[in-house]
Amino acid sequence: MARQHLNGVFKDFEKLVVTKLAGPHRGPEKLAAVLAEAEFVSEEHCDIGYDLTVRHPALPVEREVSNYPILSGIIDGVACGFIVFLMDGELTIECHSWAAADIPPDVRERGLQIE
Repeated sequence: MARQHLNGVFKDFEKLVVTKLAGPHRGPEKLAAVLAEAEFVSEEHCDIGYDLTVRHPALPVEREVSNYPILSGIIDGVACGFIVFLMDGELTIECHSWAAADIPPDVRERGLQIE
């Protein structure tokens, strides 16, 4: 069953991550459509982070990986980074710990500061 958050799939900090990492590869109109209309596919958590995957027809079929510019976030003193994967009409945000510390499982609900 598809799950949507009240204001779309993405949290505010995730919108920033997508804009910075995938934005240069998409036109502003396509990016705005993806951020506003993406369909939830999955959310997977592990100790070191989470993956959020969405689907939208404006996303590419060919594989693209973007981790530049390097974005860092921090929650509960744990630093984390981000990678965006695009492929087969889907976008995946990977949020991962930069250290051996665990990222809290409720990071998406609590949000984090992006540096």
